Amino acid sequence: MNKAGPSLLLVALMISSMVIVTTVHFGKAQSGTNVKGIIYSETTWTQANSPYTFTGPVAVAAGVTLTIQAGVTVNMSRYDLQVNGTLYAIGTSSNPINLVGTVSSYDASEIDFTSISSSWNQQTSSGSIIQFAVLSDVAINVNNVSPKIDNDSFSDNYFMILNAGISLDNASAIITNNIFNSLGLNINYDSPIISNNRFIEPISTAISTSSNATISNNTISGASSGAASGIVANINDNSTIVGNLILNNLLAGSSPPTGEGITLINEPNSTVENNTIVDNPEGIDIANGLPTGLIEYNNIYGNLYNVYLSTSTSNISLPYNWWGTTDTQAINQTMYDYKDDYGLGNVTFVPFLTSPNTQAPTFVNATAGAGGSISPSGIVMTNYGGSQSFTITPNSGYYIVSVLVNRSSVGAVSTYTAQNIDGATTISATFAPNPTPTPAQSSTSNPTPNPTSPTQTTTSTSTPSPTAKGSSSPTVPEFSPTVLLFIILVVSVSALLTARKRRIRKN
Repeated sequence: MNKAGPSLLLVALMISSMVIVTTVHFGKAQSGTNVKGIIYSETTWTQANSPYTFTGPVAVAAGVTLTIQAGVTVNMSRYDLQVNGTLYAIGTSSNPINLVGTVSSYDASEIDFTSISSSWNQQTSSGSIIQFAVLSDVAINVNNVSPKIDNDSFSDNYFMILNAGISLDNASAIITNNIFNSLGLNINYDSPIISNNRFIEPISTAISTSSNATISNNTISGASSGAASGIVANINDNSTIVGNLILNNLLAGSSPPTGEGITLINEPNSTVENNTIVDNPEGIDIANGLPTGLIEYNNIYGNLYNVYLSTSTSNISLPYNWWGTTDTQAINQTMYDYKDDYGLGNVTFVPFLTSPNTQAPTFVNATAGAGGSISPSGIVMTNYGGSQSFTITPNSGYYIVSVLVNRSSVGAVSTYTAQNIDGATTISATFAPNPTPTPAQSSTSNPTPNPTSPTQTTTSTSTPSPTAKGSSSPTVPEFSPTVLLFIILVVSVSALLTARKRRIRKN
């Protein structure tokens, strides 16, 4: 066996390891949990194991609690979550729970609280609750129980599909402090509490009720499709509708303009008090008979028709409301009744309030132009005499040009507090791109001529030292350490081969 063989092989392997370099990238392992079927034992979904993805329908068995912690994402796909026990889902304002559904065939993912599920108990803070959650394409159905739905945000990415974000059937649910984007609320019977919610551009109707509901302090604006109504009270309705702000509901493209603040159908016994109903084609629409409840102390003004008798043949009296003016002739022109259609009844409105009812809400409409934002934005409900602070923030590369309050400038301020609000108020912010800086002119590129002659300065000239011949060093090419080592190894292999040949010749 040739002794040089192993040495040559080792050198060859060393050279190969230097020339061929392979990099392996390891992807992060996928996280998350797939779920389906019936949950039979106490279960907690944690952020560490999120997202939870439905691969089939999921149900919580009777007597069992499913707890969903803050920050958890639940991808419901096209499946439903049925609650027969308790759903305890509480996020935070900064770390909400995300419930994401899928709309298909005009149906959405749903959370169904059945009649055997647990109701919310305010005294013990126990029972079914969804709080500080963001629901995207997920509807909630409640049947004969009373969960709490609080501080949640509902949105529908498929226009005219969901319509109702929440449907209540014989349910005394607590629906408070939520934001409904393009969605509404449907109530059938029992006594739910619907309070302090914001309905932004609801599909068709924001709140439809046939119950004993308490509907208070909600903001409803921008309905532009379907019925384009704020609140619709149907037959057998005994709801208390109080302290709501209802405005700007207009069916898109309708001619003549159509859209209602409150619609009363088939003689409901609803109490309508201390509401502000403004800037709708029809403030209050009355259809099919005479409503028997109290309708008074409302601020109803700025509507094309403050009262509209669409199909009612009964005479109706609406005293003690503010109609935006004390001119009786002007008020009468905002009533659509027998003088416009002899088949309708007559509206009387005397006595009336001679100034706005300050127990009803007013509002600030806050807007921002391109290049920045204002917070809070949109229609902001306020109390008469109250205050509201706003923060104005330019985008990167922009600055605040001006802030207008009721069309008067308050300067290019970054914060503003509207105080002693005594009626509808507007605040708007405008922005502009930062100016592009002009480069400063260089003194060397454009020298300023000097009219005086320069003063000559005599400088001594030093005799250059002679350069010794042969003193310059040759230029040595630079190599990376890897290349240099490769060269050394090649030279070494060549030397080994030469030595081997010499030994062979001697032998």
